[in-house]
Order: sequence, then C-alpha cells, then structure tokens
Amino acid sequence: MTDYADLAAFLSLPRLTGLALSPDGSRLVAAVQRPDAKNARYVSSLWEVPLAGGEPVRLTRSEKGESAPAFRPDGSLLFISSRPDPDGEEDETALWVLPPVGEPRVLARSAGGLSGPVVAADAGTVVVAGSRLPGSADPAGDGARRTVRKDRRINAILHTGLPIRYWDHELGVDEPRLLVLGPEGGPRDAAPRDVAGGPRDAAGGLRDLAPDAGPALVNADYSITADGATVATTWRTRGPGGTVDTRVVLIDVATGTRTPLPTEADCEHETPRIAPDGSAVALLRFPVEGTYETPTEWDLLIVPVAGGPAVPVEVGDLYPNEWVWSADAGTLY
Repeated sequence: MTDYADLAAFLSLPRLTGLALSPDGSRLVAAVQRPDAKNARYVSSLWEVPLAGGEPVRLTRSEKGESAPAFRPDGSLLFISSRPDPDGEEDETALWVLPPVGEPRVLARSAGGLSGPVVAADAGTVVVAGSRLPGSADPAGDGARRTVRKDRRINAILHTGLPIRYWDHELGVDEPRLLVLGPEGGPRDAAPRDVAGGPRDAAGGLRDLAPDAGPALVNADYSITADGATVATTWRTRGPGGTVDTRVVLIDVATGTRTPLPTEADCEHETPRIAPDGSAVALLRFPVEGTYETPTEWDLLIVPVAGGPAVPVEVGDLYPNEWVWSADAGTLY
C-alpha cells in the first residue's frame, strides 16, 4: 500500500479512462493516462491488454496523446488525437485509424476537432462529435471563419441564451454537431458528394446529421444501431427562465430525419443506448424539478421505439451510470 501512503506515487498511478473490445472478442484495448516526463500533465495512450494473461503492450506514443478507442468490424482501431499528421496537415484533433498491420493514419478531420467515435457493429458506420460556427453553411466556410478568428486573435463569445457554462468550463462560440462517416470513408477521400442530411467535409467524407441543431447537441450522448441506420441522441431544447428540456431523438442516418422517442413529460432523459436491432432504447430518466419533500429518483428504462409502455430496469437503490446491449439485443448489461 506504499503508493497510497505517498501522494506523489499515488498521483503517478495509471488511470484507465476507456476500454474497447474488438467485435470478435479477441482484443481488448485500454486508454491509460499517466503523467508526462515533467510530471506537469497527464498524457493518454492506448495499450492492448492480453486476454490470455501477460503484460500489456503499448500501441501508441505521442506528446499529444490518444484517447477514445473504438474498433471497426474489420479489426482496425479508431482513436482521437491531435498528434501531428505525417503528411503535414494542421495540428487539429482528428479521427485516426490504426489498422491490424501498419502505422496509424488520419481517417477524418474537421475544423474545430472531433471527439467520441461510436461505431456501428455490423456496418462499420462511424459517428463522431464535431462543431460548427453559427451561420456556417458548409465545412469550407466554417474552416475559413475559424482561421480569421485565429489570425485576428478573436476570443469573444456572444451568448444568446442558456446554457453558457457546463460545470467548470464555459461553452464555446461554436455549436456541437454529430458527423457521420460511412464505411467507405477513408483518408483523403475524393471530392465531397451531395447526400441527404447535410454537406460533407472535404477531408474525410464527414456528413452533418443535423445541420440545424443549433445548441441542441450541447454535451450530447449518442449511440448507433448495428446496421448504421439509426442514431439515438440527447436533444436539448431551451425553455423559459433558463430551463433546458432534454429529450431523446432518433435520427435516420440516410435522410437526417429526426423522430422524438416517446418519453414522459416533466422529466429529463439522458444516456440513450439504442439496441443493435433498433427495437428499443435504454436510457436514464429523472424529474426536471424535485421537491423538498420527495427525493429525486433516477430510473433506468427500456423504451420501445415502436411505442408502448417503458419497461423499468430493477436495480434496487443503486444509481445506474453505464449500460450496454448484447449483440443480439436480448440482454442489457
């Protein structure tokens, strides 16, 4: 227990911040944070954990670090990093891919950076979080406006409504977006194609699923069906007096059509996990406003997509904070 008696040693302990299991169950990759050489900040890297036992093997190494591992059906590993691109592109947080054999390369990039890749288990479609400056009609124009702000050293933010902060940080000038990359997408795609749901980013073939989202996707939590046809995401709507109503919507990946999930009024709904077959969504529900007499209760529910009563998941007095469907959609863990 010496590490817990020595504060410096305790702070140097590795922190596991993410796990990714390959679709065939043969590989387990962990995102691990450790202090850098100067003990000035934590840097994340990806490690493969042998399932049969043995020492973990480090897969990535860079000053910027790597995070958010996610496997594609072909066994390649996705991750997020702002590490320098070997081809000399701008130093922006991008979506990288590490093939089973070979070096990592940039799979997609977007002005403002990318985060949180989620992969369709069968189709290989990838959904990532990005952002757009308000009023940007296309990715190229968004990048040009960001360049002007950077060159002129503009950091002012005009807020037109709540929320303006989330816990310990101020929300930026840009608006969050959900961007989709089809299984055909890859580094240095050909010219952008016009498809339903929004424009593509020239580098990486990204498509905006909700170009009109505005601030609705602030701190969005999302998931995707195994066939890549439907995305379930939180959707925030501003109300009077600074209130925010959080619902769950289903987005058709092919058309961008949004369908609200049948949920209860006067309740918040978060962390939607759509079943691989798209039949139901497991989510967290809690009342918008509590009272001094009644304690707030958080309920884990399974909501049928086609309608019908939600099924509560009995967890006793435990607070659920993470859940995942089995591949056949028959079990919720």
